[in-house]
Amino acid sequence: MIVYGVYLMDTDICIYVGSTHQSLSDRKANHHYLYRSGKGHYLHSYIKDNGGWDMYTFKIISDHPHVSRTELLDFEKDSIIEINPLCNQQRNPIRTKEDTIEYYRTRYIQNAEAIKERSRRWAAQTFTCDKCKCDVRWGEKSRHLRSIKHNVT
Repeated sequence: MIVYGVYLMDTDICIYVGSTHQSLSDRKANHHYLYRSGKGHYLHSYIKDNGGWDMYTFKIISDHPHVSRTELLDFEKDSIIEINPLCNQQRNPIRTKEDTIEYYRTRYIQNAEAIKERSRRWAAQTFTCDKCKCDVRWGEKSRHLRSIKHNVT
């Protein structure tokens, strides 16, 4: 398992730090696929906007052959803090189920009003059923489609 960096060619400017259990060439191929397909994240957009794929190189930062995935993520996090790359948006990777629960709990507490408002807006949206011509809220769509009213007409 390795921690790797994506560097601007011929410089020490690191734009991204990642970790993988794959070989570096396999991980690089996966990044290249995401770059070409447009399905990638901020790193791939950054590379497209700043010279293209051929301007960047992948280098191994550290090799850890006998560690767990959690320990590897700790090494990655330490490297992100030390190097401070441009494209790493998540500075503190989520590792465990408990971390995930705590992350979403904290996120909900910080954004409770916005989340509730978004839910209210979604629940209030309606559509007109093409078959029976009645107005139905989106939250009730599947129930309406099973209803007698919908299936009789």
